[in-house]
Amino acid sequence: MSQYLSQVYAITTGTWGNAIDYQAGGSGGGHLAANGFSWSTDRNFADGDILVWGTGIGSSAGHVAVWYHGQMYDQNFGGRRTAGLDNFISAGFLGHWRKGALSGDGGFVRVNESGAVFRMAGGAPIYVSSWNAVGGSQPVTNISQAQLDAMPAYPRDGTFLAASSGTVYRVAGGAPEAVSTWNSFGGPQPNIPVDQAAIDNAGGGAPWNHLRAVPADGTFISNTADGRVYRVAGGAPLYVSTWNVFGGSQPTTSLDPWEFIHFAHLRATPDNVFIRGASTGSIFRVVDGGHPYYVPSWAPYGGSQPYVDVDDYAINGCDHLACGPFGGLEAVTAGHGNVTVSGWTIDPNATTTPTRVHVYVGGPAGSATGEGHDAGTANLTRTDVANAYPGTGSAHGYNLTVPTNKLGTQPVYVYAINTPGTPGDNPLLGVVTTSVAAPVASRCDFTGDRKADIIARDSTGHLYLYPGTGTGSFASRRLMGSGWGGFTSIFCSSDFNSDGKADVLGRTSTGNLMLYPGSGTGALGAGRVVGTGWSGFTSILSAGDMTGDRKADILGRTSTGNLVLFPGAGNGTLGAGRVIGKGWSGFTAVFSPGDFTGDGKSDVMTRTSAGALMLYPGNGAGALGVGRQIGTGWSGFTRVFSPGDLTGDGKADVLARTGAGALKLYPGTGTGALGTGRQVGTGWNIYNVLAGGS
Repeated sequence: MSQYLSQVYAITTGTWGNAIDYQAGGSGGGHLAANGFSWSTDRNFADGDILVWGTGIGSSAGHVAVWYHGQMYDQNFGGRRTAGLDNFISAGFLGHWRKGALSGDGGFVRVNESGAVFRMAGGAPIYVSSWNAVGGSQPVTNISQAQLDAMPAYPRDGTFLAASSGTVYRVAGGAPEAVSTWNSFGGPQPNIPVDQAAIDNAGGGAPWNHLRAVPADGTFISNTADGRVYRVAGGAPLYVSTWNVFGGSQPTTSLDPWEFIHFAHLRATPDNVFIRGASTGSIFRVVDGGHPYYVPSWAPYGGSQPYVDVDDYAINGCDHLACGPFGGLEAVTAGHGNVTVSGWTIDPNATTTPTRVHVYVGGPAGSATGEGHDAGTANLTRTDVANAYPGTGSAHGYNLTVPTNKLGTQPVYVYAINTPGTPGDNPLLGVVTTSVAAPVASRCDFTGDRKADIIARDSTGHLYLYPGTGTGSFASRRLMGSGWGGFTSIFCSSDFNSDGKADVLGRTSTGNLMLYPGSGTGALGAGRVVGTGWSGFTSILSAGDMTGDRKADILGRTSTGNLVLFPGAGNGTLGAGRVIGKGWSGFTAVFSPGDFTGDGKSDVMTRTSAGALMLYPGNGAGALGVGRQIGTGWSGFTRVFSPGDLTGDGKADVLARTGAGALKLYPGTGTGALGTGRQVGTGWNIYNVLAGGS
């Protein structure tokens, strides 16, 4: 036997002991298996097979012979032909070894332990779920589970498989890639019929585990339509611009262009894989639908991880990669004339720069129905996102509010905006349908841009408009009128005459209440008297709609401390006044921010002589609830008022002027509280009137 193995198979052997040790699992059998022999218990012999018995003539140590041209050549007879084959076969035959696969491509094998049947294709076993899938019962070669496990895991690249459905596939990196036409390969090619179920379950567990769902990482493939070459990473094809980056040409499997369009057993973008630029050595982690973000250090991952070398051209050119921002939309809530969106987003090309977020209400970006807003940046700390994407920082959360004219049921689209100068686009983070309630009338929008403005009068009687930017600051002032020095009170109304434009009201020294209608462009029309006998009021203010009829109303405080409500008729006139509060004479400021609590009802705020800031919530029916303190230390301000929402978040804010003339903005939270104040201007002590709604 040693001489035969050496001469025929070039295997050098030592002393293996008894002949019975040549069976599968024996010491001699293990040596044969390690040298590429396969074990079978059938009696279909081929030239070169090594036959093994458990007993032999005159021996209990087994027997071994070699099959050649229908004869056995026996070790016990000096390699001579052995007679009496039938006697040996019936006397403890165990099985035989064959060099290479027990069955060639197209042949069938059956596993002794499980009974599972496989068809050999490209040197690998492909599971057959039913004989019907291959045209009926076929001859099989019986093998052990160990022999199956020793076979190649996947078919050779380039093998053609004809599924029982009629579709043809070509194997690349262990995966079956569809062939739409033989023309892609110059005409029909040899192929092996296989069970369609094996294709459909590619990538599954045993027994389907001899085909991959997508090609193995590092596989080179090409498109027969244009010859472009790709390297597979994370299941997706990344373009190879030149073989030089890989040290020269590499083995490549050409594929039908159908897969590069439909991605049945390829992915359009990689997922959950590390890639390295072959030229630069830069490492990227590709996650969430193909987004690569730079990995400056392996430390967050506990050390070096497996990666696929790819052409830097594919990374820089975003070939089959999604290079723009990614993230999620987690919640959309609607208020009165505004929507608030929250979630997270990262731009992998600019991880230290907060990503901008745009919101479209009523339709997607670019549509005729979509109302677009630059909502702000994702700059809130999100430790969960930071943990999921190490090395990208933690400022990736957003909670942003935008005003909207779209009322009722509306779809809200949220987009992450790609950082300028970096590759990528502006992906949709999500869309949610919500119901937007009508807004509480804006306090003082004189320019029609839905941003709150303020008006100011100087000592010469000039009235100026400061247009709000919607971000908490003001554009340059413009003159609205002159000759306003004789008015003892000046304030704005959201819309006193129902023309959709903010107006100005003023009280003359003789007690007349005058209406100056706004034009919507920052100018005022001619004034007219809308009331007389107002000289007895120590404060006059517009509180928006106090009664819930969508008409602007006016409040006045008498010298005796009564708070009187004058309901607006919506046509520039007022109804009869009625007292809605008493004991208000001790307040040093009375004003209305509109809706300060987020319930859609106008509220009133006051300052006490001790400097406490008080909130009186409106009930929407012309009455006020019990006041509660929302701030202290306000006595140092020479003016406290509110023009409404100055920051563009849909929440009413408060302005206060210091004795030195600094103007400070206190942003409202929308829940009846104020945030930290910040200075938004200086030199405002030149004005003797600063007006919002009061």
